[in-house]
Amino acid sequence: MTLLEFHELRAAEVRSWDRERMAHDMAVTNPALVHAVENGLPRTRQVYHPDKLTRPRRDAEFENTLALCRRYREASQAERVYIRSRVDAISGA
Repeated sequence: MTLLEFHELRAAEVRSWDRERMAHDMAVTNPALVHAVENGLPRTRQVYHPDKLTRPRRDAEFENTLALCRRYREASQAERVYIRSRVDAISGA
């Protein structure tokens, strides 16, 4: 897969999301996941330095995001789509 194909696939996935319905469905079927996602999303913007790297701190926000990453790896396909949709909504990407 080329980089262009990846971005086309990603854009198609984002267009297919009905975030409101996904959030409702997930709240009904797995409210613990909804809570974990909301707690795990970063609340502060990453600061990039001139060398284009970040300097993360192992604070509570880092640990919550790390837990969300672990949860993503263990999630079902539908749960992964939901998590990706929330990350996208928060990050603005």
